Amino acid sequence: MIVLLVLEHPHRFGQLKKSIPDITEKMLIQTLHKLEDQWYVAKQKTTGKILQSLYYLTPLGEKILTLWEQMADIGKTL
Repeated sequence: MIVLLVLEHPHRFGQLKKSIPDITEKMLIQTLHKLEDQWYVAKQKTTGKILQSLYYLTPLGEKILTLWEQMADIGKTL
């Protein structure tokens, strides 16, 4: 869930790693692959001198994030 929260705005892999300091590189890669397989996250390859990948939420990922935020709001009122 933390990865989805961070990806509220698109990030490169290095930015994601810095935003979630307690996650290992291996775990972040595995998590991103799972989220891509589930259609929550997509990856766009950038062009230029250095090839990089930009990760962002898909429309389904945005819906899941919105739903999670709504559930958190309900939890705060209990």
